[in-house]
Amino acid sequence: MRDERQTPVEDVPHTSPLDRILRRKSPYDGLFEHAAKVAECVRLLDEGFQQYTEGRYDEFSQTTRRIGEVEHEADIIKAKVSSHLPRHLFMSAGTRQFEMLLTEQDGILDHVEDLSERMDARRTPIPPQLRDSFRALARASIATVDAYEKAMEAFADVLATGFGSSARDEVKTLVKTVHQREFEGDRIRFGLLRDIYAVESQLQPLDVMHLVLFADVLDDVADAAEAAAERLRAIVAQ
Repeated sequence: MRDERQTPVEDVPHTSPLDRILRRKSPYDGLFEHAAKVAECVRLLDEGFQQYTEGRYDEFSQTTRRIGEVEHEADIIKAKVSSHLPRHLFMSAGTRQFEMLLTEQDGILDHVEDLSERMDARRTPIPPQLRDSFRALARASIATVDAYEKAMEAFADVLATGFGSSARDEVKTLVKTVHQREFEGDRIRFGLLRDIYAVESQLQPLDVMHLVLFADVLDDVADAAEAAAERLRAIVAQ
């Protein structure tokens, strides 16, 4: 005998697999969330480098710990985004390109953390005659990342306009700015290396090695931003 109390078929909520996919959070949301962590980490580097050059090492240690925490938070976001990429769903950039952009962007964080931990592990004093050059290199590296962040903001407009041509042109222009900032940083780094070697006879050999290493990793931060920007350019050029 039929149970008259049975729920009518039309009252049962129904969602198709496509409905469920389209309601998922966009992987680009995670990319921008991760980029926000990059911006936070670089602001900390800016603050921390000032502390370090002024010899405020205990304060710098606290900043280093915070950089490590932010980098870890970014790793969690990256892992979550990577594990939920829609492998069989069309993405404008393609899954592979998206993953490479996320990886390059994560490289900025890795180098910032590497630099702060190396500086904190062995508190090599920066001689007074080298401080201005080191600060100039830090500013140049941070400026390169800042330019990349502006390109990412423009990329949000690209997505919002369905890859509109004017929005894409804006990203390409900002990527050129990233390249220019990185080039300027390279020139500053070469000058800083000359300055270090000019006074190496006044320094302990291990101090010289660490100062050169600091300069190299500062430059790596800018290089990572440039690599991420170039990956972004490739995506909008498609």
